Amino acid sequence: FPDDLQLLLPGQPLLDRPGIDVPNVPGNFRPIHITQTPYSLQYSLSLQRELFSDGVVTLGYMGNQGVHMPRTAELNVRESEIQPDGRLKFDKNSERINPLVGEARTSLYDGTSSYHSLIFGVSKRFSQGLQFQSSYTFSKGLDDSSGITNSFEAQGASIDASQPFFRDFDRGFSSFDIRHNFSFNFSADIPFGRTQRWGANSSGPVDAILGGWKLNGIWTLASGSPLSMRIGFNHSLSLTSDGVDRPNLIPGFSNNPTEGVTAGCTSGDTVIEAGRKLGGRNLYFDPCAFVLQEEGFLGDLGRNTAIGPDYLNFDFSLSKQSTLTEDVALEFRAEVFNLFNQTSLGFPDSDIFDDDDGTLVGSIGTIRETIADSRQIQFGLKLLFYPGSLGGDTE
Repeated sequence: FPDDLQLLLPGQPLLDRPGIDVPNVPGNFRPIHITQTPYSLQYSLSLQRELFSDGVVTLGYMGNQGVHMPRTAELNVRESEIQPDGRLKFDKNSERINPLVGEARTSLYDGTSSYHSLIFGVSKRFSQGLQFQSSYTFSKGLDDSSGITNSFEAQGASIDASQPFFRDFDRGFSSFDIRHNFSFNFSADIPFGRTQRWGANSSGPVDAILGGWKLNGIWTLASGSPLSMRIGFNHSLSLTSDGVDRPNLIPGFSNNPTEGVTAGCTSGDTVIEAGRKLGGRNLYFDPCAFVLQEEGFLGDLGRNTAIGPDYLNFDFSLSKQSTLTEDVALEFRAEVFNLFNQTSLGFPDSDIFDDDDGTLVGSIGTIRETIADSRQIQFGLKLLFYPGSLGGDTE
């Protein structure tokens, strides 16, 4: 292709240079695009106050505004018309904006993002055998696209824009948006032994066995991240990539139908019985809340409207350090990951319809994986050498 290849804009052909004879190109190519440097504005404010001995309470705000964020789009879509009701209609008899060229996927740098969070924390420095730190974050993130690779996008969301020239079609929760996030960690000495509150007069063997133990724990609780419902084929006829289209939301239903029970529906061979509980591994969301939109139109369901399963985990450890000689100590650790064997579900299958007749996918709403391992227990011994034995700290 000549170097004069231009970026496609609404109403402007991909190739707009008089005197340039470009043959029909049925394959794919990446047009030259204007690269702008993405940047973000970050701001924060925090207040701290000591309310008790060795303890601090923190209240803070943190925000972020992203400018010139990249998003991937198919520029050479089918020609469309704006209907009186504001919807875009793609006619299957219409050609691409530039019929001489096939697909023209590129990166645009016109996206924006925003993030706002309220942070509350309480911490205590180590004293009297106890240290802890807790933090709660309430936040909200919005953007037009969360990245240009699949690893950045939410489950079910496509990295491609559903409509390259109107960013509002894809404005929604960021794929990394976690509305509530709480964590708590602690380290506490068990107060038994010759230097502790209890057992000060214990014998040597008793102190060696029961004294010097320490408890540690980390508790994490987070709400789910966003999830996009999608159609696995190009029902809008826009000629964008498969997986970009989203269905219509039936009036009266929530765009995050993950609580309560389903009213039930039947589509082809797929039957969703009324009264089935939502939010579990067998039917996480209500597929009866969605309907296949009219062919040639984009669905009215937004991007990343549903919220995935919550995450809960508690890791715990028990440790003891015993002095062997003046310069050498032995540490024993027993660690339990996911102590309560809590099941944290992954994302459900979010493809809604099988084909153009509106048949529901048979596995719709089913969760097949977890995002955390089941309970794991491990034991460890660590030999510690202190300064003077080998000239420094060594393990």
